[in-house]
Amino acid sequence: MDFTTDERERYARALDKIMRAAQGSVGFVRDIINATLDDLISIDYTRAHFIKAENLNPVLCRTSGLIPLEDDLLVTKFSQWLASVTNCKNVKFSVVAIDTLCRFLLEAYYQSPEWAQPEILRALGAVLYENGPSCPQILDELVSSSQGRVGLLFRLLKSENSEVKRTSMQCIGNLCMRSESGSVIEEVHLQHSYQQVLTVLHEGQQQTDDDVTYLRLLLASLKSLQNILGASKSIHTGDLGKVLAALKSVMLVGLPGIGFCPPIQPSLLPSPFFLQERSPSSKAMSEREVSDVKSTPSSGASKKKKKPKRARQQEQSKGEDDESQTAALGGSLGLDESDVFNQSWPITGKITSSESEYSDTEGGQTSKLRSLSGKVRHASLGCLHSVFKNTEKRVLFGYWSFFVPDAPVGTSGPPPQTLFTSILKENNAKCRAGSVMVLSTLLEGSKQFLVAAEDREYNRASFTPFSQTLASMIKEIHRCLQLSLAAETYGSNITQIIKCMSILVGNVPYQQLSSGLLTKVVRSMRPFYQHKDNRVRTACLTCLGAVVSASAPLNEVHQLLAEHSLPKGCGSGTLFARLATDKEDRELQDQTEELAPTLRGSQEGPSDSREEKSVEGDQMSWLIRWCSDIITGGEDDHGDPQSISEVLPVRLEALQVLTQIIKHYFDLVQPFLTQLTVIIQVCLKSDDDDQVRLHGLKVLEELGKSMLANLTADKETGTRLTVQQVVTVWDGVLGGPLPSVLQDTAHLVLQASACDCLGTIGPQTMDLLPVHHRILIMTVLLGLVNEEDYRLQMASIRALGVIVQYPCLREDVTFVADTANAILGCMQHSSVNVRMRAAWSLGNLCDALHSNIQNDDSHFLQAFSELLLQRLLEAAISGSSDHDKVKSNSVRALGLLGRILESQTLKKNVFQSLIKKAMETLLRNINTGAMKVRWNSCYALGNFFRNPHLPADGEAWQGEIFSSLTKLLTSCKNFKVRINAALSLSLIEARSGYGSQIHHIWMSLLRALELIDDVEEVSELKYRDTLRQQLCHTLIHIFGLLTPEDSHQIFKDTVHLGKEWIFITNVQLYVKTLQKQSEDNVRSTDPDRLPDTAQAMEKLKRASDNAKRLLQEHSQPKEKTIMSDLSAAMQGLSVT
Repeated sequence: MDFTTDERERYARALDKIMRAAQGSVGFVRDIINATLDDLISIDYTRAHFIKAENLNPVLCRTSGLIPLEDDLLVTKFSQWLASVTNCKNVKFSVVAIDTLCRFLLEAYYQSPEWAQPEILRALGAVLYENGPSCPQILDELVSSSQGRVGLLFRLLKSENSEVKRTSMQCIGNLCMRSESGSVIEEVHLQHSYQQVLTVLHEGQQQTDDDVTYLRLLLASLKSLQNILGASKSIHTGDLGKVLAALKSVMLVGLPGIGFCPPIQPSLLPSPFFLQERSPSSKAMSEREVSDVKSTPSSGASKKKKKPKRARQQEQSKGEDDESQTAALGGSLGLDESDVFNQSWPITGKITSSESEYSDTEGGQTSKLRSLSGKVRHASLGCLHSVFKNTEKRVLFGYWSFFVPDAPVGTSGPPPQTLFTSILKENNAKCRAGSVMVLSTLLEGSKQFLVAAEDREYNRASFTPFSQTLASMIKEIHRCLQLSLAAETYGSNITQIIKCMSILVGNVPYQQLSSGLLTKVVRSMRPFYQHKDNRVRTACLTCLGAVVSASAPLNEVHQLLAEHSLPKGCGSGTLFARLATDKEDRELQDQTEELAPTLRGSQEGPSDSREEKSVEGDQMSWLIRWCSDIITGGEDDHGDPQSISEVLPVRLEALQVLTQIIKHYFDLVQPFLTQLTVIIQVCLKSDDDDQVRLHGLKVLEELGKSMLANLTADKETGTRLTVQQVVTVWDGVLGGPLPSVLQDTAHLVLQASACDCLGTIGPQTMDLLPVHHRILIMTVLLGLVNEEDYRLQMASIRALGVIVQYPCLREDVTFVADTANAILGCMQHSSVNVRMRAAWSLGNLCDALHSNIQNDDSHFLQAFSELLLQRLLEAAISGSSDHDKVKSNSVRALGLLGRILESQTLKKNVFQSLIKKAMETLLRNINTGAMKVRWNSCYALGNFFRNPHLPADGEAWQGEIFSSLTKLLTSCKNFKVRINAALSLSLIEARSGYGSQIHHIWMSLLRALELIDDVEEVSELKYRDTLRQQLCHTLIHIFGLLTPEDSHQIFKDTVHLGKEWIFITNVQLYVKTLQKQSEDNVRSTDPDRLPDTAQAMEKLKRASDNAKRLLQEHSQPKEKTIMSDLSAAMQGLSVT
């Protein structure tokens, strides 16, 4: 039992007296109330578990009714009891109780002497805590600032009594807090409160206040500001410079050389060099963000698990210990923003221990100042973190120069006061962690701005370009973070600094800076690679992963990773010199020996095998070897994965680092594919945690992608990857644990990830895999498509869409038919994500059918079910009217199906009807919808043109199609749509295919060339040359088909409109481009979609020959001159 029976009975008797007493100001009744309040105040409510918080509402309201307003002593004692019990118990006040208690306290305040006012305000603050939205009827009375009426709390901020001023500030903070339900007080009251808090912060220390009094007021103001910032994410945007000016000064209060009352600038003005222009997309995004802020409550309140009110109030009452206590607790400091900044934000009315536990001696006063200044710095950093987190990055970048140095100390006058002043000079571990967290928030999302940084040699010393200033700032951030890492002793703070370095590395354009920065980052972490705190080791691996991914590939990182031993630490200055002592050299040597791979010497087997693996280990990158040892525990091929001793977070991070190395620096892992296969097998066999298996599958997937890319790449240097090496890897995995994962129905996410892996095997490898492996892959994937889980269906149908294109499988009619049926089933799925993947696979399936026909496999379509073709066509038409993400691939499939249908099939009524629907669908999609859908629809129409069996004289559909395509050529803003529209018009092989529309098409193409420089979106500029080339290619193609009758009419109108030189000059550019491509032996990346140079040259020759024939048919001098010039231009000759 926590309390004796006597104490329980004493509490019960006190309540009984309260409930039976009548109001009285003199005599016996007053004495009873006075004694009862004394008993209630004496109880320690933090341990009084027998008191139920829900029963306190009627007791408190009843007691307030017994206290005469004119009895100052009883009012004060009641206020003390109210504040005490509310702070210690999680009291949820009802609306009636809030109104009753607030009315009583306000009326009592107006009648009370000055000595009683602080206690009444503390009690009022306790009642208002998180209850501001529940008392709208008194908000005007408390925090109004309009129509000449100033609220009580605002008036009290002008009081000469420091305690009244401080407690009124606490009341403002509690009133502005977001309630447990997420609601806040009205924006107008919130804004007035915010302005009042800012005013107090900028006032500075009054002459009548000592340092302790000022710091206590400062602390209350900062906590109130934090509550206001938590209630409204956009309230600070109107005067951002003013709040940043205050916080920048206050975050350094009490540091050496700063003092307890540093000057505060009126406002910070953003640097014009750092201001970024808002792009249309960012503007739209910003408007959406502001809308979200105004219309929805804070996401943080709803996403994070909220602490009980009592627990948060108890944290407030505890406060922050002095530095000796902080040092003792340093190892348990939090690692994320919720832990770093969760100290003391709830503002209660209770007098905290930090306010009274120090003596009045000189030592006690010094301790109080040190503790209070530490709290102030920590609170200001918390506010700064909130401001940075909720400010648009573009706007915040303008203030970087105030918080980050741009030159080393001593190079440009006195050292600037920045965040690194706090990080490097702060003796409070929690404040250092807070400063690093604020810096991390500042760096997050800065990649789009730091990209302007560049290192160059400049001769003009009087002018430093912005790019150089930014580069210098980046270097200084690196240097200061490395200094702070070398000086830090607390494990949690080391983790924070390394995480901050990870964020920095992920945002800096290292390819534009001088080399060496990343090397120093890696070497600065070297003493912590074997740190006893697993969180530090995890952070090191996270940072190494960021280094590997930074602006990859980089020569500096490649050289760094290519080292076979751990890089030695380097640096300058006393902090780095301290790391070079003999003792630490011995420690680092021991760490290097610990990192030596046990795979080299601990494996059992013949000595030759051990010697061979030892040599391989010596050649392996130090980081790959370290990750391998972390993941496998240094085991041999037959080791037991259950014996791995490293903790799970470190193993997962090592797997992610290994994945990044494979992705960006595959040549470093290529010699060790066997070891990678072992690592993957160890992970997939791990039964202790599914996360290890999942990350192992991610390694396998990335390895498959990299091997596939390197098989098809033309390597000029280095060892070429052979197909047999890839087959060996997949044979080992498929003959090992991967089939078990694919068939593990208890872990659907793992099954889906395994399906993604199968999609990276590649056609060459699949062809050489044993037959039983191929059968396993096909059988498993076809079976998983029928599972109910949509994620599994998405992964399996996509994998089928990949492998159905492999030559060794696409010729199998049965497998292709089974895949088609699986796709048709998924096209009817309720999930748009499944339908999207199914549509993509449908496009690939139709591509496989077309490839079989191109390879003269005429028997394939004959063996393929005509009914299945009909269903595929129906599914493609249906998908073309679905979601945009489904449409883009459905129209692609529709075009391919239209291209491969044979004449006997097209004669049937059902297919004629479907072709008509397909045409209507494609016409609708090229005119409206997403741009990707439109350009794919254009190309699909081009595939229809390629089928000679489709009706070529159907003027009914030709006219509408050509009208739509030519309209796109001249009016569509998207150049990729224009390119595909022009491409489609070049795919009609016979003159009859253009019908009577050829004149209109020709003039539209010339008009498109004329308008090619009218670019509305800057993003389209990169496609302009391609569009010009495609337009010329289409014109050349049509010119080669012109008859004398066509040419007379076309050139008559061309001359009349004065557009002959548009065609001639662009043809000259086109011919020069073709000649250069022919000399460079450039081939199209997509020969089926874009014209190959050889094909283009052939069409150019045909057009040139046709020009010579047409020249003889023209009698008009002007037309003959144009035709002659065209002929010369097509032959690459100069035109006069």
